[in-house]
Amino acid sequence: MKTPRTAKPKPIAVNIAVNPKDAEFIQAVVKELERARGKFPSSIHSFTALVEEVGELGKALISEGEAQIHDEAVQTAVMAIRCGVEGDKSFAVYRDMKGL
Repeated sequence: MKTPRTAKPKPIAVNIAVNPKDAEFIQAVVKELERARGKFPSSIHSFTALVEEVGELGKALISEGEAQIHDEAVQTAVMAIRCGVEGDKSFAVYRDMKGL
């Protein structure tokens, strides 16, 4: 169920055992998610952006250092979250034609 845009996000507590590196990565994702939504509020073309980020992550894994890999992984995670939560409005006409 999608949350209406007018609804204020509610803080959540996640009670799982997370190692410190995972926690740092998740915090980086949350911070980047907030920044990305402020800079790019529309979800149009979010799937294209996700695919681009996956490509950049692949390139970083092959030829970059750990910091760049981390940054690209964060950006990929952010776009995956945005696709999962917001969808991609560029597919709206097609989805309407299919009754989705």
